[in-house]
Amino acid sequence: MIRRPPRSTLDRSSAASDVYKRQVPTLILHGDTDDVTHPLADVYELHRRVPNAQMAIVPGLAYSVNRFGREHFSRLVLEFLNNL
Repeated sequence: MIRRPPRSTLDRSSAASDVYKRQVPTLILHGDTDDVTHPLADVYELHRRVPNAQMAIVPGLAYSVNRFGREHFSRLVLEFLNNL
């Protein structure tokens, strides 16, 4: 089976383009092995485009960081909130 490179998911919806206009602190969490839901290159681009964004890449997770990486998720969110 030939695997196609992942498509960009950043500009597929109007909701995605609206996020770039927000001027609020934003935490972007992403699993480092997720190349289907949102390719890692898109996550870096999202981080670049969103003002006041912080990004955390969680090793060994593909998606649903809040579900499959609860400990990482909780720690990262609490750190983010404590630094606001």
